[in-house]
Amino acid sequence: MQDNIKKNTYNTIDLFKFIFSLFVVAIHIPPFTSVSTPLHFFTLYLSRLAVPFYFICSGYFLFKKSTSNIYKYVYRIFKLYVIWSIIYLPCVLHSAIVNKANIAITLTKWFKSFVFVGSYIHLWYLLATVVAVLIVAFCLKMRLSIKSILILSCIFYIIGLIPQTYSFLLDPIRKCESIFLLLKFIQKIIVTTRNGLFEGFLFISLGMLFARKYLSIKIKHAAILFLASMFFLGCELIVVRFAGWARAYDLFIFLAPASFFLFYIVKTKQLKNRAIYTKLRTLSSLIFFSHLLIEYILNIVLTPVLPELWSYSLFRYTLVIIATLGFSLCVMTLSKKPHFTWLKNIY
Repeated sequence: MQDNIKKNTYNTIDLFKFIFSLFVVAIHIPPFTSVSTPLHFFTLYLSRLAVPFYFICSGYFLFKKSTSNIYKYVYRIFKLYVIWSIIYLPCVLHSAIVNKANIAITLTKWFKSFVFVGSYIHLWYLLATVVAVLIVAFCLKMRLSIKSILILSCIFYIIGLIPQTYSFLLDPIRKCESIFLLLKFIQKIIVTTRNGLFEGFLFISLGMLFARKYLSIKIKHAAILFLASMFFLGCELIVVRFAGWARAYDLFIFLAPASFFLFYIVKTKQLKNRAIYTKLRTLSSLIFFSHLLIEYILNIVLTPVLPELWSYSLFRYTLVIIATLGFSLCVMTLSKKPHFTWLKNIY
């Protein structure tokens, strides 16, 4: 297999992983809602690239290796999913107690989410990665070509766009009661198409493409195509938002080419080796996993004490970032100690 990537190229990927981890926090804790609507919209726009970038990275690094590593990788990701699901379970139970919800019903819903959707707000990504990797692995086992896998993943991505982003396209189906009831039943089970089949499959497949095929595109051309994709993504987001079509803002047509060309540029562009990049890689993982836990704890502590300041979006985002960075650095430092090596299991 040809590969024109030198080892230090991964430094750029590690840097962008860290940057996008801050954007993931911005998705869940928007920093500019109290400051500026245009800034909030622009952050929402840029943040769309974060999850596809992570998916492509996962596919790229996994499929660069021997296919024998696939099931070990799936086990590792699923173990992370279980561990962080358990870590976040007290938040789910505490929220249920505060809202005087039935604990048995809460646990039943949590288990259903654990299996089909994602046990907590952001942990869907881990479950989706497991599902998407297994789908791609199955396709490879069935000896499907990379081109066929990409076409299949694009079909599922387009199907997933309809109920999420272009819900008005379902209007004609509403007239056919039997089909519409079937779709409603499926929706009750999977809840959203933001999952491994309809989203992760495409981007994991793109990562595999980068790993298995030698792609030669001039950086200048890739940059132009990336900017063009981002322009059309912006137009798409504006139209969808103001037309009121979207149930959620996860899947977009032009997100796929924008993510493809961005990863190509990042993968190709090299940065000099520095120890900081390895640390940023670990930090990005810990920030992704822990930021909502930190936010939940801070919300309990600060809401009674500083309600107005805590409700100010930029302060909330900044404080969560600082606290999450502090927590992540502590975990990284402690995990190097003999008695705390078990902490490595959470990242």
